[in-house]
Amino acid sequence: MATMGGLIFGYDIGISGRKHDRKVTMFFGGLFFLLGALLNAVVVHISMLIFSRILRGVGVGCAN
Repeated sequence: MATMGGLIFGYDIGISGRKHDRKVTMFFGGLFFLLGALLNAVVVHISMLIFSRILRGVGVGCAN
């Protein structure tokens, strides 16, 4: 799931990084990764696990 999130959002984030400041893009990537990790720690249902993995993938996509 994290790989899918990184693949889907990785290309869009590259455009955002060129349009906006690179530091802002990296900040939001870290924020998505942090939120996904926190949500991954308190998972109570499989849908929450899938959503948290996608959020972490978005964070990884922003960082690359």
